[in-house]
Amino acid sequence: MSLVRTKYNKLTPTEAMKAYCRICVGSQQEVKNCDDYSCVFHAYRGGKRIKVKLIREFCLDCCGGSKIAVEECPSTDCVLYPYRFGTNPNRKGIGNKNLGKK
Repeated sequence: MSLVRTKYNKLTPTEAMKAYCRICVGSQQEVKNCDDYSCVFHAYRGGKRIKVKLIREFCLDCCGGSKIAVEECPSTDCVLYPYRFGTNPNRKGIGNKNLGKK
């Protein structure tokens, strides 16, 4: 596990998406001026909260639509890697504890 990945594990999905955008275009100013409307993150680059399912959609697109390729993704240093399954690993075990109780 790289130091980069450890740093990214602490990011929220929205922070991870913003970090990905900065990596993609080079700087925060360029993110604001991004004109790639085909990118699934384009509408969220201004700070709108992103759903982890959208990151899953992005990862599937990156891996050619293959769910297996997403599972076996070798890009462990990608800022989106922890969210590739469409879930937030930072929220594991958090939820409605009363669910199922009567």
